[in-house]
Amino acid sequence: MFEQHLEIISKRWPSIANELSRVDKPNVHLDVKENTLVINHIQLTSDVDRNKESQVQATLIPEDCTEAYLFGTGLGDCQTTLLSRNHLVALHVVILNIEVFWLSLNVNEQSTWLADDRVSLHTAETMLDVAFPFIALPAEMQLCDNRSAQLCDRLAIELNHEFVSSRFQSEADFKQRMVENMRFVTQDSSIKSLPLPQVNEIFVCGAGPTLNNHIDWLKTQNPYIVAVDASINTLLTNGITPDIVVSIDHTSAKLFDDRMYDQLKDASLVYFPNSDFLLLERWQGQRFVSYSETPMYADVREEVKLEPLFSAGSVIHPAVDLANKLGAKTIYLLGTDFAYVYGSSHAKGNENAYQQSPDLATQWVINSHGKRVPTMANLKAYLRDLERYIEKYPQVAFINGSAEGAKIEGTTLWST
Repeated sequence: MFEQHLEIISKRWPSIANELSRVDKPNVHLDVKENTLVINHIQLTSDVDRNKESQVQATLIPEDCTEAYLFGTGLGDCQTTLLSRNHLVALHVVILNIEVFWLSLNVNEQSTWLADDRVSLHTAETMLDVAFPFIALPAEMQLCDNRSAQLCDRLAIELNHEFVSSRFQSEADFKQRMVENMRFVTQDSSIKSLPLPQVNEIFVCGAGPTLNNHIDWLKTQNPYIVAVDASINTLLTNGITPDIVVSIDHTSAKLFDDRMYDQLKDASLVYFPNSDFLLLERWQGQRFVSYSETPMYADVREEVKLEPLFSAGSVIHPAVDLANKLGAKTIYLLGTDFAYVYGSSHAKGNENAYQQSPDLATQWVINSHGKRVPTMANLKAYLRDLERYIEKYPQVAFINGSAEGAKIEGTTLWST
């Protein structure tokens, strides 16, 4: 069957055919079941009723749609089900793992959908982003190859969006925190009032493990630093005082002690209305307030007009956006690892931070060495949202401080 499939693909998509021809023996653990394949211990499709499964998956595409996207190839069942709709004029099928596709072409007859003029076959790097409406086959999102990782992470963000949003909206004590913090929000200045630094380069310090690699350089060069709250202990312990601290979390006061507040009295705090009340109350320096454009701050935006900062869940997002709004032509990203590096979740000397067990890192991202490093789903989501942000600002040079953490698309590596 593979040869007849390859003949069709060669005529329609020669570059994909060339890739398939180069596959020799896929480097996977394979079990063949009665009606499906188990690849690296992940079942590719239902083994009981593949047709019924494809019908359930197809419900994600409205019946009246003329164009649809399918991420993953499976065994051809979802393609066949969608193409049975006469009004569908275009079906884009995206390969998430060339070896998985090669295996499927060897074991299951798929000539009909491959030859259908309505079908376009793509590899992941030809897709700039998630397209709608779509179906993402869950097994192949888990089995994606390295070049499909960014796309699969973006698919996961879309699939999880409604759930994540509902978690924020349903948080019982959220409104109470808003009430408690409004006296600060209404009296503090907007970030528009922050004095612009007389520099072109701003260093954003995250709390990832590779931050420690830059400590000596930061101590000797004394650059302009925007630091996230979880990095403060590492910086202060090494005699480095940031110019601005960014905090958006409602439990962030645990990252600070009285000694730190005194050391930070010349630093500015940029915070969101959801920030920890104790942090706002104890801060000795200037405070500046902002918020994100997410639904969680809709009521506050009605009451107070502020300059917003980009945020998609991680404090690193508003820190980077702040550096951009302060006029930086070059933004250095230090300790922005989005992964467990050196077997740790956070930089050393940061015992107050949200240290997490390596056992939680059940997923992976690619670093700048092309190697997979362990991570968690939320960190991957933060990474991909940062990459989308970077795409919007080609006039700014974004520099990734380390090759050990996640590779950040749109950045170049820093060589000191």
